[in-house]
This record gives sequence, C-alpha cells and structure tokens, in this order.
Amino acid sequence: MDTSYWTQLNPTVKISKTKKLFFEKYAYKVKLYAPGVGVLRYDSSRSISERLDLLINKANTFYGTSYYFGVAVRSNLKFSDADQLEKIKNFIENNKDIKNRIEEPYISFYSNDIEALKIPAQISKERIEEVFLPFSDGDLTNLLQGNIIVNDANNYKYKMILNNVFKKEIIPTLKNIFINSDIDNETKKKISRHLKDGYYPGGYIYTSEMHLAFLLNLAYPNMVKKIYNVVHSENK
Repeated sequence: MDTSYWTQLNPTVKISKTKKLFFEKYAYKVKLYAPGVGVLRYDSSRSISERLDLLINKANTFYGTSYYFGVAVRSNLKFSDADQLEKIKNFIENNKDIKNRIEEPYISFYSNDIEALKIPAQISKERIEEVFLPFSDGDLTNLLQGNIIVNDANNYKYKMILNNVFKKEIIPTLKNIFINSDIDNETKKKISRHLKDGYYPGGYIYTSEMHLAFLLNLAYPNMVKKIYNVVHSENK
C-alpha cells in the first residue's frame, strides 16, 4: 500500500486500515479538521462568513449560568476558516455521490473511489486528520464482499452484532446460551455482569459457531442484528 500521496499532503496525517465498510458501503474515508463545519448542516441565505460569525457569537454568549456550547467547541471555533468552509460547501453541492458526515469540529468524506476523496483533501492539506483505506487489493475485495478484517490473534469465524434485550424472564435462557458458547472468556464475563442486572445492552461477539445465532434468535427474536464473516489481512 502506497501512502506517500497522503503523507506528502500532510506529514502528520494518521493512516488507518479499513477493517469494516463505513455505512455498510464505503471502503475509504478522509477526515478533515474544519471548526465551524456545523453551519453546513442547514440551508441559509446568509454567507458562510455571516453564519460562522453568528455561531461564534452564540458560542461565546452566556445562557443563564453557562455557555451554550462546551469548552471544546468554543476553543476549536477560534481556528475556524470561512474560506475552508466555503470550499467544503461547494464540494458537497457539486458531489452529491460522495457521502459526508459532520461531527464538529470534523467532517468526513466516504467513497469507494479514493481519487474522488483527494479533491476535498486538497482544500486544506494541513487539516487532513486521518485517512482510512484497505492495506491491499485483497483486503479491498474482502471488504466489498461484506467481510470484516481482524488481527491475527482473532481466530473466530464470525462477528455477530446483537440488539439489546430488556426482558427479564428470558435472561436465564440467554445466560445459559452464552456460558455454553464458543466466545472468549472476557466477553463472557462482561455479558454475565450485565445479565446479572437483568438486561443485555447489545453489542457484538466473536464466535465460530453459526448455530449460536439460531439459539439467540430463538430465545429473543431478531436479537442477532447482523453477521459478518471474519478474515485476516493479506498485508502483514
């Protein structure tokens, strides 16, 4: 995997391996630092500069006994750049096929075309925070087939995503199923602590027993939300 393009854009960028498709669809993600990007969540006739000024004023105004926004938001807004936000807005409007997600002070872009994500990355090179990508062609193929990639220490075949259960009468049944299943001891201990309180908060488990999904769904319909095949990375 050649990461030189990204490190040339920004020597401090974090390069991360995609282990699971984003939004069940995308293999690539580029995350940018863009304080004030929350103003793009809504349409307005005001310019980006005006919207940003209003946001900053709101952030620094007392409401009752405290600020409307927390310290983290207010401190990041000091580094906001209206020109950067204007360019991001234009990119979004002209590239409807590129998925984006705003998490102030960051915005992330998702695609299966890494070349397409180089365009927003060029907007403010020094503000590229992190890039996610498959580390090999084999990894990309596995991801697009709906598999997840795990480290070599994980020898399980499946990852099961489980819904929560707040039905006390079936907790003893679930406890019995989990105790007698092929899942790691630490996960069993964590699950047991929750079941002792009379509920299961949801989450995920690794296992090599596909029939476990049948047992869980039999005890509580649709408890198993999703099942992924587990594969190891071809890039060592």
